[in-house]
Amino acid sequence: MTATEKPSVLFVCVHNAGRSQMAAAYLSHLSEGRIEVRSAGSAPADSVNPAAVQAMLEEGIDMSAEVPKVLSTEAVKDSDVVITMGCGDACPFFPGKRYEDWKLEDPAGQGIDGVRPIRDEIRTRIEQLIAELLPASQAAPATRNPAAKEKSMNQNLPVIVIGAGPIGLATAAHLRERGQDVLVLEAGDSAGAAIAQWSHIKLFSPWRFNIDAASRRLLETPSEGYAGDWEAPRITKLPTGAELVSEYLQPLAAHPALAPRIRYSHRVVKISRVLADGRGSDKARTANRDDAPFLVRTETPGGLVDLLGRAVVDASGTWNQPSPVGRGGIEAIGEAEAREQGFITSGLPDPLGADENELAGKDLLVLGAGHSAANTIIALGRLQKQHPDTRIRWGLRGEANPIRLYGGGAADQLPARGQLGTSLRRLVENGHVELLENVSVASMNAGEQLAVVLADGRELAVDRIIAATGFRPDLQMLSELRLELDECVEAPRQLGPLIDPEFHSCGTVSAHGAKELAHPENNFYIVGMKSYGRAPTFLMATGYEQVRSIAAALSGDAEAAGRVELELPETGVCSTDLGGSCDAPASENSCGTEPAEPAESSGCCSSPQPVSLGLSTGTLHGNSELAAER
Repeated sequence: MTATEKPSVLFVCVHNAGRSQMAAAYLSHLSEGRIEVRSAGSAPADSVNPAAVQAMLEEGIDMSAEVPKVLSTEAVKDSDVVITMGCGDACPFFPGKRYEDWKLEDPAGQGIDGVRPIRDEIRTRIEQLIAELLPASQAAPATRNPAAKEKSMNQNLPVIVIGAGPIGLATAAHLRERGQDVLVLEAGDSAGAAIAQWSHIKLFSPWRFNIDAASRRLLETPSEGYAGDWEAPRITKLPTGAELVSEYLQPLAAHPALAPRIRYSHRVVKISRVLADGRGSDKARTANRDDAPFLVRTETPGGLVDLLGRAVVDASGTWNQPSPVGRGGIEAIGEAEAREQGFITSGLPDPLGADENELAGKDLLVLGAGHSAANTIIALGRLQKQHPDTRIRWGLRGEANPIRLYGGGAADQLPARGQLGTSLRRLVENGHVELLENVSVASMNAGEQLAVVLADGRELAVDRIIAATGFRPDLQMLSELRLELDECVEAPRQLGPLIDPEFHSCGTVSAHGAKELAHPENNFYIVGMKSYGRAPTFLMATGYEQVRSIAAALSGDAEAAGRVELELPETGVCSTDLGGSCDAPASENSCGTEPAEPAESSGCCSSPQPVSLGLSTGTLHGNSELAAER
C-alpha cells in the first residue's frame, strides 16, 4: 500500500451475520470512505442477524440490505488487514498482510440487550483501528455528545415511507430523485396490495391524473441495469384497479432504484422516537426531540422488528379502517358480531364477478351515499337483471335530495363520474332500487337473517349489509407522536379547512404541501387519503403534489417545497360524493357553484355531521364493466 492508496480491511467470522457485519458497517461509516471495507464468513448464514441490524440502527447505521458472503482467497489477498472473529484457521495466509483475531462474544441467539455490549466493544476497536490506519488529519472525529450524535444518526438513516401504494411509491421516487435514502414498508405482500382488493373497479380519473411525474421520469429513464423502456398507458384511458397495479405500480416497485428499498409484509403498529443511547423518547419528552430518530415498530412474519428513520411519511391509506354503520359514528349494538358472521361487507364487493354467488337472490341493504355506494348499487342492478329475485334497498341517513344523490351529471368535468349519477337515478326511478330515508341503525341481531333495528323503531330483515359509509384513518399507531389534527375531519389542522366536505369537492381543494401537512412532530407527515382524515374529497393527483413538496422539504429545498401547484378537474356542482358531503338534505344554495355560508350554530362538528365516504386510494371509482358499455 502506498501513501496515496486507501487501506483495505477484511472482517471475517463464521456466519458473516453479526460481528463481522457490525465491524464492517462501523468502519465504513466512521472512516467516511477513507478505508476500503470487506466482510465475509467461513460458513455464511442465509441472512444478517436481526438483533445486530437493530443494534446498528440505534447507531444510525442501516445494515438491513446486507447479505452474508462466503470467504474467498481473493478477498484475503486484496486486503491489507485481515481481522478474524473466531475463525482464524479458515483464513489463508499471505505474507505482508496484517492479521488480527478479535475475541468477541458471538451475538447469535442473543436479543438486543445482549448484542448492544458486543456492538459497543466493536465500535471501540474500530475507532482504534481507524486511528492506526489513517493519519490524524484524515481520521473522522468520533463524538459521543448526545445532541450531536442524534443529528449524526439522522443524517445516516433513511426516510421511512409507510405504504407501497401510488402515493407511497411516489414519495420514494421523489426522494430517490433528490438523492435521499428511503425505506418503504408495505403491510401486504406486493405493491398496491389494497388496490388489488378492488381490482374490478374502474377509476373516474384518467391515466394522466394517476401517474406521478417523478415516478414517470424514473420509469422512462435508462440507467445501469435498467433499459428505461416503460411506456405510459394512453393518458385519456380510465384504468381499472388491476391495471393501475399491473401497468404502473408493479413496474415502479420493481425498478432497481426502489426494489431493494421496499420491505413487504411489514405492518407498522407503532411509531415513536429514540435517543442516541437507545432510550425511548415518548410523547412527553421534549429535550433533543426534533433531532431524535423515529422508532418504527413493524409486525413481520418473523416477529416484531424495530426500524429507525430520520423522517416518516405515512401513506398507509384508510382501506383497512372502515367506518361503522351504527349511528353517531360508533358501532351499532351487535355490529361487531354481525361482521364476524359475514353479514356486513365493507369496501367494494364484486357482484358481477367473485361475489356473485354470495349476493345473487339475496335481500341486500346498501348504506351510504357516495361513489362507493353508487358503484355498488349500479353493479347490483346488473346482477338483478340476471337474478330478478335479488332485492336492493338503499339506506340514507337523511332525506333524499336529488342533487346530492345524483350529482352534476353532464356538468361534471370527469364524464365517467357524471354518468354514474345518471345511471343511479334511472335505477331508482324505475323501481329496481328501493330508497329508504332516515336510516339510523341502532342495533342488529344475527340469526338466519340479520335483524336490523332503526332508531325510529322500524325493523328490517336482510341477508347482507353492504356498508359504503366510508373509511377512517388509523391513528392508534401514531399515539406516541405529537400531532395537530383538525377536530372534525381528523386531517392535519392547516389542511382541515381546505378539504372540509361540507364546502369542497375533490376538484375545489387548493394545492397544498409540506407546510399544510406539517405537525409539531418534526419530520413526520401524513399523506394521501389518510391525510384527508374522514373527508372523501381526495384525488390521487393531489397526493402526488403533497409528496413532491414533502420530498423537497426533507431534502432542504425550501423554495421547491413551498411552490405548490395543481390543476384538477372540477364538478359542475359543489359536490363531495355524488352531489354533497352528507346524506342529510342541503339548503338550496349549498349545492350551487359557490359554497354556502354556514349558519353560526352549525359547522362540521354540529348536527348533522358529514358522512365519511370514499376510498383509501383517494380516487373516485366506477365499475369497469359498466364503464366499458358507455
